[in-house]
Amino acid sequence: MQLRNATLAAFYWVRTEWTGYAGLEKQMDKPMKLRQIAVAAHNLASSRDAFMSLVDAPGDFTDPGVGEFGLANSVITLGNSFFEIVSPTEPETAVGRMLIRHKRDCGYMLLLQANAIEP
Repeated sequence: MQLRNATLAAFYWVRTEWTGYAGLEKQMDKPMKLRQIAVAAHNLASSRDAFMSLVDAPGDFTDPGVGEFGLANSVITLGNSFFEIVSPTEPETAVGRMLIRHKRDCGYMLLLQANAIEP
């Protein structure tokens, strides 16, 4: 339920706050697609297991490339979108600092796809 509420809040913010930026006022009548939701977690394994159980996902993908940024992740496909859980593996990462500020697991990134943005 919290994930659904966070997604709806993000779409509301896009519709109300982004209007007028970079030509988006001309594009708001065209649908934007939710491509990925990323959350930051202190414990990747337990967060992964809980989410996989919640959505009954058959499997996930671990991207070794995020190790360059001091992270570990789990990417779960949800239809045409992705849900990613990231967790710091090294000190002084952006994700680690965000987790410290929020003092709990939290939303990290929302990626949307637009057909075109006119200048």
